[in-house]
Amino acid sequence: MNSSAPPVLYTTVTRSRYIWLVCQRRLRRLCASLCRRWFFASGVLAVILFLLILIPYDSQLRLFYRYHFVTKSPPAQIRKQWLQDHTHYPLYWAEDVGIILKSGFGTQYRIPAWFDAAQEVGDIVITADYATDVLRPITHEGRHFPVYDVVDAMIQQEFGWELDAMKFISSLQLAYHKMPHKKWYLLVDDDTYVLQVTMELLLSHLDPSKPHYIGNPVGGYLGRFAHGGSAVVLSHAAIKHLFAHPRIVSQAFRDSLSDPYGDHLLSATLMKVGIYIEEEYTQFFNGERPVITKIRADRLCAPIASFHGLRLPEEMRSTGETFRGVKWPITWLHVWSLFNAPALRSFETEPMRENWDHVGRTDEHTRSLENVQSASDCLALCRSWTECLAWTWDADKERATGGFTF
Repeated sequence: MNSSAPPVLYTTVTRSRYIWLVCQRRLRRLCASLCRRWFFASGVLAVILFLLILIPYDSQLRLFYRYHFVTKSPPAQIRKQWLQDHTHYPLYWAEDVGIILKSGFGTQYRIPAWFDAAQEVGDIVITADYATDVLRPITHEGRHFPVYDVVDAMIQQEFGWELDAMKFISSLQLAYHKMPHKKWYLLVDDDTYVLQVTMELLLSHLDPSKPHYIGNPVGGYLGRFAHGGSAVVLSHAAIKHLFAHPRIVSQAFRDSLSDPYGDHLLSATLMKVGIYIEEEYTQFFNGERPVITKIRADRLCAPIASFHGLRLPEEMRSTGETFRGVKWPITWLHVWSLFNAPALRSFETEPMRENWDHVGRTDEHTRSLENVQSASDCLALCRSWTECLAWTWDADKERATGGFTF
């Protein structure tokens, strides 16, 4: 009995066809893998965003995220454009800016010099830990300015007090009550000088109907705040939003018992209502006197808006006279020549000068090296690092200190 064998089927696949099939299969696997990863990443991102929405404004997670992923400085070309472009939000200093001048019983002698140095004084509230007699206010150019004792006002509300800390919140509260329609509120100390033309330039590019909190940022990511001495700026929207939360403001008064620094307390309070310091404008603010102002490479051509530490009346008046006729914004680099520093070109022929210090106090922008044998070695080290702008060699300690920008 013959059994028929099953038919044998033959097929041929060309080499190119085979390669195409293999590639197609691998492509499908790759797409599937990428889709799974994309869905996973999207899910993780969604969870993070969800948590950021739910967690408090001042939580550590939110502050960590903002500090590392949100804060930034404007590119140099933007700062340059600001010096040339038309402004978007016209500003009239006397009408649109409310000034809060903080002083104290021990420093009240600075107030007349502050007025003498100011380029223009519009509406201003002077706050301190004392009050002037109603019949003897501070006078300037025929105008009378009473000093409000914000300390006594808060004691009457039975709040514990750390004097400087509580001057910030209560001064803003008083200013908002006295000047409720200002577009901007400028908070300054009695040893702070503000370059009005630069501040006008900055504010005329910003929308006061948006919550802005601007200044010289200091501190770590958990307590980032605008240094009070460098001047602090708040928009109308920011002030309005803050005082729309009376419970948080009241808590700030109580928190002054454990937080002696008013500028830090102000920032911590603003964080609780979702307002954070804007790091984009740090280059405009300065916390030093003109003669010791650090001029770093990241702000050479940026306009400068403030000086701090002018504790002696003659220092304040002298600074005011220096900038009295200024009609255009002054950059950080201009400060070098305005205060009679040596011409920069002269350092090419005379790079070493005995008993000079162009580095100043050490901070996060300086680097010190031990066992440097000579000034020439220090000069060579500075020239070998492109970030080094200035250097100082201490012969007694054989220490080299360089001023850098990172």
